Amino acid sequence: MKFASVWLMASLGAFAQPGPTIKDLECPNTPDGRQPYRAGTLTTGEMRKIVIDAPGALCNDGTQPAMYVRPARPGATEPDGSSANRWLIHLNGGSSCSDFETCSTRWCGIGQWEGTLMTTAFDGPTKNVNGLIGRNAINRLGDRNVVQMKYCSSDQWQGRKSDVVLRSDDGTKSFSLHFRGATIVDAALTALERGVPGLPRLTDATDVLVSGDSAGSSGARAHLDRIAARLRAANPNVRVRGNFEASFGPDLNGRQGFPAGDPRDPVYAGQTERYNAVFRDQRNAQLDDSCLAAHPSAPYLCTDDGYLTLNHITTPFFQIQDMLDPLLFNGFQEGGFLGTKGEFGQGLYDQLTALTNVRSTAAERSAMTLTPGVVGRACEVHVTWSSDDGFLGRRIRSGPTATAYSYYELLWNWLTGATPSVLLAPRPSAAASPVIDSICDAKAPNAPALPSINTASNANYAFGEAVAPESIVVTFGAGLAASTATATTVAWPTTLAGLTITVTDARGVARPAPLYYVSPTQIIYLIPAGTAAGAAQLAIGAQRSTVQVAATAPGIYTASQNGKGVAAATFVRITARNIRTEGLIFDPSTGVETGVPAAAGDQIYLTLYGTGLRGGPATATVGDIQVPVAGPVAQGQYLGLDQINLGPIPLRIGLGQKQIVIRQGDDLANIVTVTFRTP
Repeated sequence: MKFASVWLMASLGAFAQPGPTIKDLECPNTPDGRQPYRAGTLTTGEMRKIVIDAPGALCNDGTQPAMYVRPARPGATEPDGSSANRWLIHLNGGSSCSDFETCSTRWCGIGQWEGTLMTTAFDGPTKNVNGLIGRNAINRLGDRNVVQMKYCSSDQWQGRKSDVVLRSDDGTKSFSLHFRGATIVDAALTALERGVPGLPRLTDATDVLVSGDSAGSSGARAHLDRIAARLRAANPNVRVRGNFEASFGPDLNGRQGFPAGDPRDPVYAGQTERYNAVFRDQRNAQLDDSCLAAHPSAPYLCTDDGYLTLNHITTPFFQIQDMLDPLLFNGFQEGGFLGTKGEFGQGLYDQLTALTNVRSTAAERSAMTLTPGVVGRACEVHVTWSSDDGFLGRRIRSGPTATAYSYYELLWNWLTGATPSVLLAPRPSAAASPVIDSICDAKAPNAPALPSINTASNANYAFGEAVAPESIVVTFGAGLAASTATATTVAWPTTLAGLTITVTDARGVARPAPLYYVSPTQIIYLIPAGTAAGAAQLAIGAQRSTVQVAATAPGIYTASQNGKGVAAATFVRITARNIRTEGLIFDPSTGVETGVPAAAGDQIYLTLYGTGLRGGPATATVGDIQVPVAGPVAQGQYLGLDQINLGPIPLRIGLGQKQIVIRQGDDLANIVTVTFRTP
């Protein structure tokens, strides 16, 4: 019987089929059910791909992780010596996922996150970069040995677990994936220590800046002290510092009468439950060691970026955080924060101010040797490290008449001991939509001059991006028309106030553009139907310009009329008693969100208006949850106007402000918002 049992088990094992993995997931947004991405083919980029080959180092889908590297520029120096053995190691961000639905929408590219954040299957052999890790005449950090860590683990770089099974809410579907972010970090460091072709050994480093953005900054925080100890073990004289952009969320622990980590603290139960389910059981997360040692009964504190940064990171670091960060605000609203965006910003301002005093207040203050660099901007952006304009543009100042500085200048000041390295924009007002400083649009000093004629979608003002046939566009310039006029007929004329515009497409076909509004400095008109994809030439009177045309170029209209904030949308609510109400989701006189009333048993539908969408199918998420889509289609009443209907909206999205993300293939529309409220 014993032999038979062994044979039976072996036979069953031989014929058993493995459970489905995330690679087996069928995507609803593509005809063949596969991910909608193409493999990169660039072979002339400045950064070179290095595959990380180590046991257990796996992306979500089981592909091998990778990093992109570039050696130090020969002869480059910093104020205290050569750049030859200086390093910049950046951990890319890109949010995370921990359940069947969010990982599914991420894998399939539904919403703002892409499945390329879960695999290396589409990464090309080389790439070009800008911003923090770009190389130019301004950014001296780009002269270092640069390593960009490709994010493909969806776990904030903290996981150490494979074959994690996620099941749908109804239990009918499942797949497995790997959460191995911490394993990838360790494997990458080992490879760099042993030596990567073209780079010096990391063990010979004299100065290392460990950087991260968004989820990457959460990973950099969790690992910074451990990385510093590891590098110092090989070279006691190495200088290690950190750079964190974003994810410095409000620390809500110990704010309601009991100390942080006390079981009587109202946040203790919920945070402990989440820690046990996600960070312990699902990911086996590797967190900051000294924090875990200090809080054995409340380890969730070590997953809280705000608390961790304020108390337990002893390696010197620089923190930059937008006080009106829309992604951070959205995440906290989904967690139950019911205040306005301005009130959220006020809390971040106060917390950033507290961060400047951590050497006097932190739990591990005795081990802190350098005051952090602390920067708080109020530009309503998430991260800016990857673009020259965002990193080098002077967008941060302490008041409307104060000197403005760039992210780079403030970081460089902190690294070199110069001032200022602490700078906070004014404390935001408590308004739902606080005023954004006009300087937030500042360009990098090395930015190319803007064209004399600049064209974009009339819905989102995304200059430099493609527009679509039959979409409404806006062009700015000088001397465009001799006078101001507006079309007075439903069919827009092709000549208005003596001006005509001819659009010649990539196939050489010329068509007149229907004109809605003309003036000396601004024109609103339609890209003619039938315009082929590719570079199109615009003849605006005697002036010439070029614009890229694509089959779809989704843009959503907003109440602010600048492509940002609350959607210029309507809602329909059908209650459990079949009572129907409808209306706008904003106040048309002020542009302020009025919200959509929602209660258990309701069916809620939204209608959004845009342009450039009618050329293809779309997917949508509201609050990171996929919702049914009808359309997009031509609205019919107005030339070039499209509409897209969403719903019914799952009420588990919850109350508060939510982001609406519309995607068409690889193209994302401008992200807009809607607020759900109690009736």
